[in-house]
Amino acid sequence: MGADIHRADWFRYIRELVALGYLQTTDDEYPVLKLTEKSDAVLKGLEKVELIATQITEEREQEIIPYEAGLLSELKLIRRDIAANQNVPPYIILSDATLLEMATYLPQTLDELHLISGFGDVKLARYGREFLIPVKNYCGKHGLASRMAQKSAKKERKVKTKGNNNFNRASDTASESFQLYRLGKTVPEIALLRNLAVTTIEGHLSYYIYKGEMDVEEMVNDDKKHFIKETVESYGAEKLGPLKEILGENYSYGEIKAVVAWMRHTGEI
Repeated sequence: MGADIHRADWFRYIRELVALGYLQTTDDEYPVLKLTEKSDAVLKGLEKVELIATQITEEREQEIIPYEAGLLSELKLIRRDIAANQNVPPYIILSDATLLEMATYLPQTLDELHLISGFGDVKLARYGREFLIPVKNYCGKHGLASRMAQKSAKKERKVKTKGNNNFNRASDTASESFQLYRLGKTVPEIALLRNLAVTTIEGHLSYYIYKGEMDVEEMVNDDKKHFIKETVESYGAEKLGPLKEILGENYSYGEIKAVVAWMRHTGEI
């Protein structure tokens, strides 16, 4: 099976499956792929995995560059130590796919590291030097140079309007929730009246925080607001799930959404 799929695409799909947690690589001298607990539901046909199907021709025709297994192992240890120090799962720091790119393309400067997928402005500032120095030391020891010229440009992710966290525009249904809130209804009451989930109503109100028409303190107390803000500044706001995992049970998705909306309103992210 799979002979109809280009070799380069297979490598790309495998990297994506590793990043999504359906596969993992061992830390041995000759790393191999292994299944994870998450992959069990896929194998039983209970869950489907959607992968990126399109790829530019030039990238397909590129030679597959082998990664440095020793360096990858070293980077994983560094990530493990950082995660343990911050009491968060390792993938919160950087994904396996990001470490694999570093071990493949061997960035030598912070500017080159910024071109590695997963190293946005926040993570570059927070972890850039901690990961760059080992890469440079490894390359010096083994007589290797940067391979960044062989890497395709990092693509900007297109964000869908529906269900995203960019708060692009208000819908009529969001406006209705906001009007009910202004009439003194609580979030649970609005959810019950409108037969919608509480999280949906919280999303509606977050839009108006983003627009500056509602104070974030109406949904989050000041202490929580500052702690959520610090967490977002450290780890970014691309996904709420990892933020919720870091913050714990005392913080709701609605509170996190509200603070992210407020930070986007003030231009802090």
